[in-house]
Amino acid sequence: MLKRYWINSFCVEIDGGQIDRVSRHIYFNKKDFLRLTCGPEHVLPRGVEWGSLEHALYLTYTCLIDYNLKRVADDLWSASRKLFENNLEELYPENIVKVGPERFASIFKTYFRNLYRAPTSPEKMALRVYTTAKYLLKTVNGDPRKILDLYLNSVKRRDAQDFLNWLKRQKYNGLPSGDKVIKLWFRTMCESKEIELGNGMWNFQRHELAKIPMPIDKNIISAGIALGLVKAIEGRFEGSFSDLNEPFNHAWMVVAEKSQTLPLELDEPVWKTGRNCRRKKCQPNCFFNPVCPKIINFMFKGEKTMPGKEWDVLMWPISQREKRPNHKNFQTCL
Repeated sequence: MLKRYWINSFCVEIDGGQIDRVSRHIYFNKKDFLRLTCGPEHVLPRGVEWGSLEHALYLTYTCLIDYNLKRVADDLWSASRKLFENNLEELYPENIVKVGPERFASIFKTYFRNLYRAPTSPEKMALRVYTTAKYLLKTVNGDPRKILDLYLNSVKRRDAQDFLNWLKRQKYNGLPSGDKVIKLWFRTMCESKEIELGNGMWNFQRHELAKIPMPIDKNIISAGIALGLVKAIEGRFEGSFSDLNEPFNHAWMVVAEKSQTLPLELDEPVWKTGRNCRRKKCQPNCFFNPVCPKIINFMFKGEKTMPGKEWDVLMWPISQREKRPNHKNFQTCL
């Protein structure tokens, strides 16, 4: 039975047949698919070992400052890498707290200048790191790897989803915030050296992570539309993509289950795919090419101009007038 969702007068439908096709493609090509999970977060600073305190701090600090970027995420991780390679001693929480926020900000902004869009700034991001360092020093002796033990000692039960919810509540203590960033941090802290979920610095097993959904953002939604997992049936939508989270979350959860993949393992490959779908730039070597119907009847308003207030406004389906390819980022992928 087809599952439909109504958002006011707009109706979408989950395409079970296309979900089966995409799921089978992932399942029978699992090795090629999982190669796509490698991202800039997996390139460690020189001299930093996997699973070490320095690795945990690298992930925590970088996820903490992943906010309101003016440039791509690769630039963020590259800047963070250089910060760690050149200033490792200064980045231990006890040393950050010892020198104080102003001295730390002067070190920090050298590497992160021109990365952020106002009102965010390197100085504000440095203050966030300073606040987090104080919290880590006070609660877990400066070691993010011990945060899971802090949670377990507090609630006396082991539940990955509840731990994730607990992490979100700690944003007021200085930890990373926002569903996308929290799940990125959570995923990377749970990955093994082979970049597989399970047996990471936060030592959850694979079966404990099976019910945690991937974060839904504009690229995940773009991939879901382009691949035909979710189809517009009636009406037209124009508004924040977040209003459509539920059907896309459902569709990708089913894909994960049927392909015997964890939802968080879908995140990086689908995000990379959706980024090209959103820009209407199909790649000849796209993993999903054999099963993709290449549906392009959508766009984000911000794609027509520079990023601004309309950056997250989804228009679906778009009208003939809006289809005109008069913008360099808005080109056919057929």
